[in-house]
Amino acid sequence: MKRNNIIGLLATVLLLSASCTNHHVTIDTTINEDGSCIREYTISVKIAGGQTMDGENMTTDYRKFNKFEDFTDQTMAFDDSWQKTWSHLNYTARHAFPADASSANDTLQAHATRHFVSVDEMNSNIPLLWNGKPYSVKGELKKTFKWFYTEYTYTETYASLASEFSVPCKDYVDEETMRYWFTGKPDMLAGMAGYEASEKMNDLSNRMEEWGMANLIYDWCDIVAENYDSLQNAPLTRQEFLDKRPELVKYAKQESYGMTIGGKSWEDMMNEFFKSDVYGKMFAEGTPYSNRLGELIMEKYGSDANYDYRLHMPGTIMSVSSGMVDNGVAVFRISPQYMFVGDYVITATSQVTNYWAYIISILVIALAIGSFIYNKKR
Repeated sequence: MKRNNIIGLLATVLLLSASCTNHHVTIDTTINEDGSCIREYTISVKIAGGQTMDGENMTTDYRKFNKFEDFTDQTMAFDDSWQKTWSHLNYTARHAFPADASSANDTLQAHATRHFVSVDEMNSNIPLLWNGKPYSVKGELKKTFKWFYTEYTYTETYASLASEFSVPCKDYVDEETMRYWFTGKPDMLAGMAGYEASEKMNDLSNRMEEWGMANLIYDWCDIVAENYDSLQNAPLTRQEFLDKRPELVKYAKQESYGMTIGGKSWEDMMNEFFKSDVYGKMFAEGTPYSNRLGELIMEKYGSDANYDYRLHMPGTIMSVSSGMVDNGVAVFRISPQYMFVGDYVITATSQVTNYWAYIISILVIALAIGSFIYNKKR
């Protein structure tokens, strides 16, 4: 795979990931009254039908989905502690692997289920990955007794991923704009005419493209620096090379590298900027460094991972943050992009009615009334 263009390559990766990914992931978390919990990941894969980008009919061979790992990609890593089953879409029956290809219908579902004694144990076993690493998640369950009911508040905090980017996004846009780009909130286009919104989005898109290009350059330089001892006739010391990163970012923008698909190659930029071919040829097709860069682009920049998260709480859900309540279940959307701007927090509060408290209260009131009447008659 030739690295001919930075953002051109990124755009291609993003386009392909969006058009070719045909699996959908749902996370169901159940919080029990005793503090234990159950988590289940359901991966739905459309195995037949659909069209390619060119409008041609597309069929996925369902026979390759005969074990659980066939349903996953580089964003997931489930160990043997998870109970793994499969089912047909809209059927409740669960089956052990391998999947029965002979009776496969339009969509197959793989399920990974596990019971946990506490929310701490559950959130220390996250099988979802971003950039090759598990998400850092902290869960907290508060149980408050209020006589007639018991209140449960569950909070899940996904740690910020902003530090994973060497060049801060705030160097290109303000925080409000950054939050809009990655989360859709606040709505910065409210009240704008179509042409005004288009102009604003074009400007924002260009700025975010520059931010992505800058970070990819830094990532590329990090790969070179990690393997600097293997270079022969390098024109700079390792530290001198790293010190050149800000200049390289400016040069790439100035010379319009990566701003359009086509044009001068990535290798050309390296050779011209450093006046040497030592660094560019490291990433020739098929080299370990080229493969590593490809993996990095897919794991860090090319992931289109989005998860529908359903939280089942004890009793009746009274309130949620960053989500909604649907048929008694708190529903959220989880995406790594939400964490690019800071911690992402989901919270739900529910109430369990203590019927025994009403019974005791009625008995106490009845006893008090009876005692009052009895004493009055005396």
